[in-house]
Amino acid sequence: MLDEQETRSLVEKPLNNSKIVSETPKSPLGFQSLTLVPSKTDLCKAPLPNEEPPRRPRRGSALRQVLIALIANLGPVNTGMVFGFSAVAIPQLMSANSTIKIDSDQASWIASLSSLSTPLGCILGGYLMDLLGRRTTLLLLEVPLVAGWLLIATAGGVPQIYAGRLLVGLGSGLVGAPARVYTGEVSQPHLRGTLAALASVAVSLGVLIEYGGGAATEWPVLAGLSAALPLAAFLLTALLLPETPAWLLTQGKKDKARTALHRLRADTCDVERELADLEAFRANIANLKSSAGPTAPPPKQHSIIKSLFEPAALKPFSILVIYFLIYQFSGVNSITFYAVEVGKNLLILTND
Repeated sequence: MLDEQETRSLVEKPLNNSKIVSETPKSPLGFQSLTLVPSKTDLCKAPLPNEEPPRRPRRGSALRQVLIALIANLGPVNTGMVFGFSAVAIPQLMSANSTIKIDSDQASWIASLSSLSTPLGCILGGYLMDLLGRRTTLLLLEVPLVAGWLLIATAGGVPQIYAGRLLVGLGSGLVGAPARVYTGEVSQPHLRGTLAALASVAVSLGVLIEYGGGAATEWPVLAGLSAALPLAAFLLTALLLPETPAWLLTQGKKDKARTALHRLRADTCDVERELADLEAFRANIANLKSSAGPTAPPPKQHSIIKSLFEPAALKPFSILVIYFLIYQFSGVNSITFYAVEVGKNLLILTND
């Protein structure tokens, strides 16, 4: 049986700062009761019954999101490099000391073949990113880019250059949609607008890189160095980029979506709350799709076409079509593809 001193130490141990305000006389069996009053320190430490734990901030690490967006937009940098390569390669190929001789018709094909395969890449990119995922598509699109640049760098004749330009054009089309969609899905609203603009900046940067590289090196060396960018993008994407949580949720992979959010936001962010918001958004979309009922017939072709001509769809579509028509027919691609030749001719006219 414990004596009085041991009993007193056991009672006082949980509340070190508590005070004994009264004690009853010992009973015939040797027991004694003590009345304890907790101190102010103990009362402050004790949680309130209805008190909620402090919420984590909703905003994740901005640095992580920016770095991941930069890696995802290495593909658009390569798109700009494809645009700018012909401007520096064609004058060198048409020079007297070139090992591969080309005429003006062949030069025009070298400049334009990449644009011929780009639309096909755009269509495939949108399909593959929904089928395989955004990250997987970003990995696959680097393959034709690396192969195309290496084919141009090791070219022994004009047909090999043609094939390389077709491949890099295909890769440029493939990267358009996945890079932008990936950036939008992994970034939070307060950063999404800024990070979404990275793709346009990346294309301009790629053109500048080719112009600068062409002034310092020969076109085969420039093509070989250009292959390093998609190769680096492949390795960085494979090692550092997670799949987007939104796509993982569409595949029913909630645990993987939670893991991806932790990698994207850091542990200080309220990941569970953002995951719940994504699930709620998916549920709303599913409810809208099922609101017509499971037995509702699919929309007819003429009703879909009719909806395209409604003002809500026709006005923004018309604005975009007019904008891109003006953009393309202003000759921006011609200037980009033949910038060196245009500059030389302008210089000759100025001197005359």
